[in-house]
Amino acid sequence: MLIEAIRNGSVATWAHFNLHGEFDFSDERMVDSMGLTPPKNPDLELG
Repeated sequence: MLIEAIRNGSVATWAHFNLHGEFDFSDERMVDSMGLTPPKNPDLELG
């Protein structure tokens, strides 16, 4: 199914995906640098 989506999609559709496998989810990179506040959801527990 993914191969079919890639085959039938355009380059612009996949332009925002990083297909190189270089992902950094370390604590240093995951810091909020823009000062955004999380949505107020009483069911969500932040750990």
